[in-house]
Amino acid sequence: MGIESYYGTPLFCLKTREPKGVLAVIDDKPMQDIKEVESLLKFFSHCIEVEIERERLHLDLLETNHETDLLISKLESTKNELENSLRTYSLTNLTNQRGISPEFAIEEVRLRRNKKPFQISLCDIDHFKKVNNQ
Repeated sequence: MGIESYYGTPLFCLKTREPKGVLAVIDDKPMQDIKEVESLLKFFSHCIEVEIERERLHLDLLETNHETDLLISKLESTKNELENSLRTYSLTNLTNQRGISPEFAIEEVRLRRNKKPFQISLCDIDHFKKVNNQ
């Protein structure tokens, strides 16, 4: 009981056309209709090549999605840092006018609703770094 017939067809990477393997039919009896076997093997090998390429593309997509998620996270973090830097004075890390203004508007509405007086005083010291360093 040995091998009487063998027919094989190569499997290629669809993207690069690199050979990736062989799809073969081995039988212990002689093949009667070699053209039909050849046609079926070529069809099945193409189906396998397409499925391998689909899986490769799926894995590439997963990797790209992961990289995109990391970039989005980094962008969101950078955006938050920039927004925070716009609302604080870098030398003292105290909230600046841009950071306080929205709070003023909320507080003003609340105080007017409660018929309470509303007064604000802001002070801007020129050359504050010199004063701070003394």
